[in-house]
Amino acid sequence: MSRLRLPTLDLPTGLLARLHRLTEASGSPGVMYARISEDREGAGLGVERQLEDQCALFAQLGLRLTGVYADNDLSAFTGKPRPDYLAMLADLDAGRAKVVTAWHTDRLHRNPKELETYIDLAERRGVVTHSVKAGPLDLATPSGRAVARTLCAWARFESEHKGERVRAARRQAVEQGRWQGGCRPFGFEADGTTIRPAEATAIARASEAIVAGASLRSVVRDLNETGHRTTRGHTWTPVAVRDMLRRPRNAGLTHYGTETFPARWPAIVPEATWRAVVSLLSDPARRTNTTGNNRVKWLGSGLYVCGACGQPALRVSYTGNHRQPAYRCKAQDNTRHSAGHVARAAPPLDDYVERLIVARLQRPDATSLFTAP
Repeated sequence: MSRLRLPTLDLPTGLLARLHRLTEASGSPGVMYARISEDREGAGLGVERQLEDQCALFAQLGLRLTGVYADNDLSAFTGKPRPDYLAMLADLDAGRAKVVTAWHTDRLHRNPKELETYIDLAERRGVVTHSVKAGPLDLATPSGRAVARTLCAWARFESEHKGERVRAARRQAVEQGRWQGGCRPFGFEADGTTIRPAEATAIARASEAIVAGASLRSVVRDLNETGHRTTRGHTWTPVAVRDMLRRPRNAGLTHYGTETFPARWPAIVPEATWRAVVSLLSDPARRTNTTGNNRVKWLGSGLYVCGACGQPALRVSYTGNHRQPAYRCKAQDNTRHSAGHVARAAPPLDDYVERLIVARLQRPDATSLFTAP
């Protein structure tokens, strides 16, 4: 039995057996491609159905299967990379197969630019294309290429038109205050509209703390130490808490773009409190520096290290009545076990380091610092 290239999806045993039997055929080497744009459950059932139908087409054409490629939950319209599609093109270009099958031509292409690349490859390598629903696609002739381009153009139109309908429906739902579904929002039950009291109390307490001048770090620590977790079961982080507290739904609002509308669920905090929280947490001066941020606000971000554990003192938070920025070891974020870890006022520390640097650069041998050894 020839070695068969398979996608990373967990395929049913029966389907796998059919696929492996096709490797024993004596016909031209061919590959299957399957794609589904949206797989809410992550089960890959749409891909499985496409492959089942292609098995019958392979048997009808007498093809020998060399590879199966499947992009699950990926659109052929958005332009986002489709890993298995690109892998298929590479194998075709390497001459590992001469025939491509798909359930329909729109499973292969809804993007004209991608189609042109595929046409060039098919002409160069003599690749033949078949689909279960649309039959053969003759890319070796001008008329066949015209048909392929027309089918792709209509598929793109269908995607764009569907996108317009989806956006219009979403805006209408938002204007009517209806929840759009998704992961359970913290503070609410799975229906998205019924308040979960314990979590709602935590949101209200955290919002009031921010308005009163508490640091985001202290709010994160409080949520974690009181046993609260995100709706996915993770501990809270500054980014997650910031996003959660800035949600319009906390004030009984929903939004579309920058517009807000009254929602059908009750408010957890008054709108005035929510707007104050948004204003405070959106202030760039409060944001924590990270090593991945190219816009460094503080001199020591990513450079200073904690004297206790040696880890970078990345966190710059505002504490105390005077809201003074300070470098803090990350170990202080989510635990009480922070004794001995560094916390130093940022302005005087940066000033001291700057003066040391300037003094060093004023020495006669300063140029040696920039000379390769």
